[in-house]
Amino acid sequence: MYNLRDEIWQHRAAMLRLAGSILRHPQNAEDAVSRAMLLAVQKLGTLHDPSALKPWLMQITARCAYDIQRREKRERLHMPLAENTCTLFECAEESLYAQLQRLPKALAQVLVLYYYEGYATGDIARTLGIPAATVRMRLSRGRKRLKAIVEEEEA
Repeated sequence: MYNLRDEIWQHRAAMLRLAGSILRHPQNAEDAVSRAMLLAVQKLGTLHDPSALKPWLMQITARCAYDIQRREKRERLHMPLAENTCTLFECAEESLYAQLQRLPKALAQVLVLYYYEGYATGDIARTLGIPAATVRMRLSRGRKRLKAIVEEEEA
């Protein structure tokens, strides 16, 4: 029997990649995905078109990740400077995903959705709530900056 809850679980890796491109900390990305999955299951009745499940999940994930990011930013403002440090995902040093993490969040997010998840620019625009032209611009800028990062590391 077909179960949308099982399908939500199948998209967990994609949700983690998106949350990771926004948050940078693996624990925060896990929290965002957990919250997004919980919200998705609770609001499953509001999904009218089951074929739109993945974009719907990605949108919920992005919102949850941005909520955590805002919370973290508020908390960092009240921390002593010595504790106010940020680390990148603990990935293999040479992996492309680790290099993606060096990009600004807006660029990394669009590249993850486009290349890792196979979204079209229109789908990314709807998921993130930005114009399609902005998506194309971020893809172009992201590719250029990622190329520079890769070339820098190879030198």
